[in-house]
Amino acid sequence: SSGINAEYGEKGDGSDEDDEVMLRRTRAEETPLPPSSTDSAEASISYSKEAVPLMEYVYNVVRFIDAILSNNATDDHCKEFISQGGLEPLVRLPSLPNITVQFASSRACMDVAITLKDILTLSQDGKVIEQCFEQINKLIWELHPFFLPTGESYLVNELATSATPSQPYADANDTPLLHTIMALESYITLLMSLCKVGQRNFQADMRSVCIAKWGSDKGLDLIDKLSQLFTAIVWENSLLVLVAPPFNLTQNRVDLDRLMDAIGPNPVIKFKGKEKRDKSPPHLLLIKPLRQAVDRLHKHLLAFLFILCKLSCGQMRVRRNVGNKPVPTQHQMDIAKHITYFLKHGLSWRPPVNTHPRVGLAAVMGHIGLAGKILHSESRQPYHLMLHEFDKVEGLESMVAAYDWALKVSKQERVRCRT
Repeated sequence: SSGINAEYGEKGDGSDEDDEVMLRRTRAEETPLPPSSTDSAEASISYSKEAVPLMEYVYNVVRFIDAILSNNATDDHCKEFISQGGLEPLVRLPSLPNITVQFASSRACMDVAITLKDILTLSQDGKVIEQCFEQINKLIWELHPFFLPTGESYLVNELATSATPSQPYADANDTPLLHTIMALESYITLLMSLCKVGQRNFQADMRSVCIAKWGSDKGLDLIDKLSQLFTAIVWENSLLVLVAPPFNLTQNRVDLDRLMDAIGPNPVIKFKGKEKRDKSPPHLLLIKPLRQAVDRLHKHLLAFLFILCKLSCGQMRVRRNVGNKPVPTQHQMDIAKHITYFLKHGLSWRPPVNTHPRVGLAAVMGHIGLAGKILHSESRQPYHLMLHEFDKVEGLESMVAAYDWALKVSKQERVRCRT
């Protein structure tokens, strides 16, 4: 396996060879100009890109690596793969600039998750989770504009200023925020797969490894960053919903007018490589893929948060009056504390000044509904550790204040509509 690992490590060292593996370019062809009697002939070089089955390539390579690493029950191949530096390029696959935007829901992404899960299970090495931490931190840094919420959507503004507004998925250089959201969705999928390994009762060692990594300083710091990102994504999603019909709020009106001028009255929208013609308003067709991308990331963050709660609190037991109850470790209590801080932060958040009340009301109500799902399991059994930490951070006061604010804004909106 060392030959495979060495070759894979060479291709993922950030050099020009990495791009040659992931995207095949045609060679430059010199096309001579027609002969001229006055001027000497010159050569013009034309460059073109040839579409390659990149998803199939990733799928086949990852399956090949997984077959080598998991062909026996020992950890020899996995440890050698990690020591040869093969883990980093494997984890970097979802963030490649030329990867398709459907990677998070593709079989290639599922196979990457399965391979990482096998490496974590066999080697019991937390470096798998740490590599995901590093990649997610880089993506969150690229999404730093979302942490400064305004009354307008960043994604709509990015699309309006791009070179190809009718093709939002065409080039990562035109819409970097949108493509970063897509890549982050893939990494949240990987983290969910790794955390589910630690939930199984017969894999107590794996649960300890996952809890130790999430309870470390890097893990807790990432939970705090994801909590801020979650609030920003909820706000962005509310803006994208209410800026489109039937609400047609005044946010991003300048950007929407610019989009209308750029695409014309009868545009052909290219979405996921397919042309779509629709009688709907053109700006609604352009906003639709943005809404879908943000909504998918929002749902993935929610699902990951629920899995992290289960990981820290353990499996729910319905039987009562059972002695020798397990005592939570310090890592479990730290994870629960930061999750409840995240919940309190969301409940204490208020929209920027001079924004439409409907937008702020939708965002705050989303956090209020999130509280019941974090503090209880799917069967409505309480997470006592979460409730205890939620009470310690005075989360109940924040929830009551959020309810009061929502009722006040809702009453003002009803009065305004009547007048």
